[in-house]
Amino acid sequence: MLPQSQIDTMNLVIVHEWDFEDLKVTCTANIMDMVSVDGIIDKDSTYRFSGNLYKFEAPIEFYQERFENLMMDF
Repeated sequence: MLPQSQIDTMNLVIVHEWDFEDLKVTCTANIMDMVSVDGIIDKDSTYRFSGNLYKFEAPIEFYQERFENLMMDF
């Protein structure tokens, strides 16, 4: 759902189970926050998610190496 922070109409939700450490590395490497969905609330045909937001950070050297590797792909 990037880069929007609010969506008027959601058409598709994909659920995929991950090992938390793998997910944390993937999010960190791609400079992404993670939303953990604990439940879906259905009220008057309106759906909301309950859960948590996780923000991951790494040392600057991690990102330098990551960007260097990305630039090699171009």
